[in-house]
Amino acid sequence: TQLPIYKMSTHGWTLDNIYELNRVLNKYEINTPNRIAHFLTQCDIESEGGLKPVEQYKGEDIFDYFAKLYEREGKKEELGNTEKGDGTKYRGAGAIHLTGRHAYEEFSKYMGDDKILSEGALYVAQNYYWEAAGYYWKVYKPNNSEYDLNQMCDDNCSVEEISIVVNGGPNGLERRKEAYPHYTDILK
Repeated sequence: TQLPIYKMSTHGWTLDNIYELNRVLNKYEINTPNRIAHFLTQCDIESEGGLKPVEQYKGEDIFDYFAKLYEREGKKEELGNTEKGDGTKYRGAGAIHLTGRHAYEEFSKYMGDDKILSEGALYVAQNYYWEAAGYYWKVYKPNNSEYDLNQMCDDNCSVEEISIVVNGGPNGLERRKEAYPHYTDILK
């Protein structure tokens, strides 16, 4: 079953959550209506409106599931997953799912918090939900590819173009396309 989109605009908002989101938006220069709308769209669908701050698995064995997903040839090199269990430990976490040992190593250094690397996804989801997303958007993605997501927003790139950069493919694309006008309307 698909969870409804736009959950972030109606679910789980506390004053602390709003302050943290605003701090992250300012810190990572996600500070124009188009940047904010694209960012919130991606966060909403990536984390199912905040209901899934850690990437979920299907099946009975979490280690088998994420090993097949993130420890297979080609993918493990792309994500920097070097040890058995890295797929599970460094699965997606945060409002935009930061994924892979390399991303966690970089984020750990950036934040000066060794627990990010030693404890992995559950720690990131609990302690850096918005921060991980802002970091991914403004620091990690531009430093590790040719994609500057804030600039893409300024260049009026489509939801599809930004979604492919964030998600690597069309996963949830239709839901992202539906969510974007919702956030642009809120920000008017």
